Amino acid sequence: HMIILQQHPVQRIHVFNILKESLQKNLIPEGPTQTDKILVDHIIYVMIHGVVHPALQFFEVILKQFSPELIRYFLLQTLKAISPPYSQSFSSALTIILRNDKVFRSCQDYEIKEMIRTFSDSCNPPQTQNLNLYFSPKK
Repeated sequence: HMIILQQHPVQRIHVFNILKESLQKNLIPEGPTQTDKILVDHIIYVMIHGVVHPALQFFEVILKQFSPELIRYFLLQTLKAISPPYSQSFSSALTIILRNDKVFRSCQDYEIKEMIRTFSDSCNPPQTQNLNLYFSPKK
């Protein structure tokens, strides 16, 4: 998949759709498998190579099926992969995900709260308004 992404940019959306379907079929309620994490990694890779909004929209919808561990994994990997400056549409889309109650409950450790604060501080309000209040890190 990754060679296709690099050499054939037009095919990125097709690769994304294959990865998305694979993740949807593979998810189990007991928690993430190694395959789930690999698929999330690949979707994030596709996302940072141009399939941003379809990927964020997919994650927004499918997060309700994720275990708390897979939510944390997705956010950690995403926040590690991105860097400012963020477009207004990107920061708004990611903020919608971050404000999800299930995401909030899954992200109570210091490392991820700090990464969310760093993301929020790098964005222009009002997209991330009040995120720092939700995710104030406490050691």
